[in-house]
Amino acid sequence: MSAFGNDCHFYYNTSSGCEKRDRCPFRHSEPAISCFVTCNFWQKGRCTKSNCKYRHSVVKHQQKKRELIPCFHETQPSGCSRPGCPFKHSKLDPTTRYNNEDTLSATHAMASVETGSGFLEPSSSPSAPICLICTSNSIMLSWREPDNTNGNINEYKIVFREYSTSSSRWKSATTKSKQTVCTVNGLKGDTQYEFKICTVDRDGEEGSFSHPSVEFKTRPSLANHVIASAMRVRHSDPEIYKIPFQKIKSSTNNAAKTQEYHFGKKIPGSSGKTIMLVGASGSGKSALLDGMINYIFGVSWDDNFRLTMVELSDAEKTRYTDQTKSQTEWITSYTISSMSGSNLGYDLQIVDTPGFGNTRDLVRDIDIVDKMKEFIKSRESQRNKKLDGLCFVVQAPLVRLTTPQISSFNAILSLFDQNFVNHIYVLITFADGNKPLVLDALQGAKVPFKKFYKFNNSALFVSTQDSQESEFGSLYWKMGMESFRLFFDNLQCAQTKSSQKTKQK
Repeated sequence: MSAFGNDCHFYYNTSSGCEKRDRCPFRHSEPAISCFVTCNFWQKGRCTKSNCKYRHSVVKHQQKKRELIPCFHETQPSGCSRPGCPFKHSKLDPTTRYNNEDTLSATHAMASVETGSGFLEPSSSPSAPICLICTSNSIMLSWREPDNTNGNINEYKIVFREYSTSSSRWKSATTKSKQTVCTVNGLKGDTQYEFKICTVDRDGEEGSFSHPSVEFKTRPSLANHVIASAMRVRHSDPEIYKIPFQKIKSSTNNAAKTQEYHFGKKIPGSSGKTIMLVGASGSGKSALLDGMINYIFGVSWDDNFRLTMVELSDAEKTRYTDQTKSQTEWITSYTISSMSGSNLGYDLQIVDTPGFGNTRDLVRDIDIVDKMKEFIKSRESQRNKKLDGLCFVVQAPLVRLTTPQISSFNAILSLFDQNFVNHIYVLITFADGNKPLVLDALQGAKVPFKKFYKFNNSALFVSTQDSQESEFGSLYWKMGMESFRLFFDNLQCAQTKSSQKTKQK
């Protein structure tokens, strides 16, 4: 690991900073000054970004006490101008503004009270939080612990609500530990939120809240930009918009029934990830695709709209109500370019395949596998066109796989080298909080896979205003969005390699 990727000890851990400034061979990242979270990618030797918002060093406990060290720069004639300076200041303005590249309209209000002697009075509540990192659906907060803790703090409670209206309900999140950093997820894009924090002791008693409350605004999500040009296909709650994918006519093959769509600006030479979805008819693969798109585009549960991949034709609507028939007849590739406001930091190509094992004959299932084989071969022949993940979509309640499912899974697995098992994932639909029964069925059928993720897309298009539907819907939505986050984070770290070593028969 190069020294350039490591934090400078003097810049982060001393009040006088680093005297070498630009001549220092180590990292000086202003956004990471007040961050106490170690970069996971740095620990794995993969992150060398000079402006990474996380720390490129192991943050020790004593380093979190820097607010007790007087700031050297404050004693100078020019004063301290470091945004989010972590060291102790004797003179604080209650209306100090905290701004950095990741915070939109962020107000940093200090809760401490200055006395005549120039020292701060001890406080029994945490300091007002500052914003470390802001995205379209999350805000990372940091704060100082109370002066009078008595060693009885068990965790911190963060309460927040939309700032636009006083009638908004307060929501809460907890740190589950004494750490003074927390990321609040599931927020709406381009929305201002109000935050305040209190301590929770070992008996569950809450302390006084930080004062005053502070407001931070999330970035606009990609979905906020898309709906302006998207076609609305449903007007009820929530409204549904069809994503304006552009069909690549030159890639359409009517004989092989393959087609490609693209969204966003193509950047020549850019690399990304490619996944292929495979599942039986009625496995919920089409609904999973819609859920995946809503995650990528940054749609929140509280948003009054949802996104869909395609508007179903009359024939497709018939198949939609009859889950024994596949809704997908073509092998369709959807490419989504990485853009501002997206939850992905890379281009993604999703290959959707027809459902197998339906009420039609077995010949069709064999034909699907043959088409997949030709599709994979055609990709492998192109430079940088590798398959990064094969995703089996299965229903959670299945206690055993059907004979057509086992035959189709085995036929599909035969297309890949044995070493490709680390790129095989199971996406489980219709899941709840329990262990999915289908895991035992997959084990019994000897279907190999690296990891599994749970989803329940029944919450995707339900009304957020209906209290009965909303109660369970929000839980399923949260489970699904967290599973998508974990899946795509894992996919990003996976090393791309050839998915197929040609087998001679």
